Amino acid sequence: MTHGKGFWRVQLDDIGRQRNAADNWDQNQTKIEAEIDEAIAKGNAQVEELYQKYPTLAPSQPSQADRMTEQLRAQADAIEIANVKRMASEQMQKRLPLLRQCETKIREMLN
Repeated sequence: MTHGKGFWRVQLDDIGRQRNAADNWDQNQTKIEAEIDEAIAKGNAQVEELYQKYPTLAPSQPSQADRMTEQLRAQADAIEIANVKRMASEQMQKRLPLLRQCETKIREMLN
């Protein structure tokens, strides 16, 4: 063993954290997204209150073409975000066996 047991204990803790993060990736992302959505909703509500109180601050109404353009952009963004989330989730799931294997090897070294 090139390194002492202290080194391997630190490595084991780190691998454990990484495995836990990979194992709970989807649940953690769902929680984070809900928190972000809530913060955005609160911010939007505050902006709307300002617009009600000070109507001159409110932006002019967009044209039908502008609304449609924005709607299509939002759909494209949603598709792209879903794809990125799927790929990240798949990567985390692929890491799990390797992380578990590392954990097992380090535990063997510490015994």
